[in-house]
Amino acid sequence: MEYIDHLIYSFLALTSFFLINKIGEKMVTSDYEQISVSLPIDKAPAFNIVYRVLTPALLLILYAIILSQIGFDYLNRNIAFCNYYYIIIRIAIIFIYQRVFLVNWTRQFITYFGILSITYFLDRKYLSSATKILPEPSTLINELWIIILIFIYNLLNSITIKSEELRSRKERYILDTFQKLQNKFNIILNNSKAQFLVPEIYSIMIYENFNRPILFRSAESLFKKMGFPIKTTGIMQVASNSILSDVKSIQMSVTLLRNLLINKIQKTDFNDLAYYLENHKSLIDDTLSQYNKRSDYIYEIDFIRSTIYEKKLIPTSFEKYQIRLNRLIIRYLIRKKKEATELDYYGKKVNLNSLRKEYFKKRKK
Repeated sequence: MEYIDHLIYSFLALTSFFLINKIGEKMVTSDYEQISVSLPIDKAPAFNIVYRVLTPALLLILYAIILSQIGFDYLNRNIAFCNYYYIIIRIAIIFIYQRVFLVNWTRQFITYFGILSITYFLDRKYLSSATKILPEPSTLINELWIIILIFIYNLLNSITIKSEELRSRKERYILDTFQKLQNKFNIILNNSKAQFLVPEIYSIMIYENFNRPILFRSAESLFKKMGFPIKTTGIMQVASNSILSDVKSIQMSVTLLRNLLINKIQKTDFNDLAYYLENHKSLIDDTLSQYNKRSDYIYEIDFIRSTIYEKKLIPTSFEKYQIRLNRLIIRYLIRKKKEATELDYYGKKVNLNSLRKEYFKKRKK
């Protein structure tokens, strides 16, 4: 029956994994650090390490007390396996999500060593019986040491992690992922009708692949096939009633993004449209905000897109994408000419004749 005990320990380890993540996400005021493709600065390195080290230990104590109270005190003899399995789950998730080159392994090993050390100490001294866990007043630490520990904690928390190393790791992840995706889907995007959105489409692919690697996408497709209410499938995570392959999801997202962008242009008045002509990013960001309404979505995509631009990952000149988008905007500017009271935006004149000559060649009669 020992395997049943380890199944229970595994379940408790999974519980710890989800609880620690969820609690951390809610503790926004404490600068909890989440893994992201973009470049958030770790404002509280000490907090993040202490939180990740102590929380599994506290949950382990809680499990030991609960098991003792419900008559399963015998499980406490090997309850340390909960945290051993917890560490294995953490490492497995890093590999499953393909974040090996993204995480800071030095901090990971410090965290794991801290968890193992505290778990070993608790297991040796207290966890064999839950009655040993609750402290007695005579054994409480001296108040002076509490003050010293708080001071050290605040001192460590004031140290900020250099962003150069973090940027390097994240850029390397983006570069590696981009190369893989480009080799696989380049032909599809080159033949699409939304070539002016190619950098954004690759950025979305990298972002969604980061959150939903191929193993998870396969599981989503399987669960949807079994009748579970899975709304989005495929690498682009497009909502559909059917199961989408990565290729099909890209094709659908290209169509969706193009329609959203054209719809945005159609509903924009002349002056704002003229503004978009010189500020493509504003137009595209407004479109992306309709594609995904998450508050941090634009920020994440923008970081990936900026990396793609800076590293010149796409061989086709970005000017070609800009020209295609300009032509689309100018067509609607010409159509909206009659609707406009003044042919300018924010005091700047718009010369439609000049734009027409620059972007559209005269057809030979």
